[in-house]
Amino acid sequence: MVKKGATSKESSVLKELSKIKKRVQVIENEIWEELERTGDAAARGAQLINHVFNGLVVDEELAKRTPCQGYEIKPGRFMMYSPGIIGTLKLPDQEWACSPRIIHEEVPEKLQKRMTAFSEASKACKIGQKDPARGKTITDFVARIQCMSRALKKEGIEI
Repeated sequence: MVKKGATSKESSVLKELSKIKKRVQVIENEIWEELERTGDAAARGAQLINHVFNGLVVDEELAKRTPCQGYEIKPGRFMMYSPGIIGTLKLPDQEWACSPRIIHEEVPEKLQKRMTAFSEASKACKIGQKDPARGKTITDFVARIQCMSRALKKEGIEI
């Protein structure tokens, strides 16, 4: 729903967020169906994460005409961001949006801490595993994100 008096960019962002929420719901339903059918929803869960955690393009022209900036987080793997896009870009989007690319030499300590904590929380909170804080089996995407949120909060990181 677009709020009254929103700017065109705000309206565009809100419409895109609405589309994402609908996609997430469809994929979450597919995950539950797969879980019921086979008992293994990990592959569909990975697809859900893939859809959700890519940058949201709010101004494609701005993204195309401005350089991306970011860091090499692993050899050959970059975390890039660009004006006109909310969040970081996956590799296919880096190809159209990141010309030129500005690669900063060192990942700032605070960002490195966040990435490490997020990776550890992700490993500790996979669907089908026990939630370390609650002892219950993580059965769906929402429970996984809640588990990760608790783990990150312990590290002083809010998501």
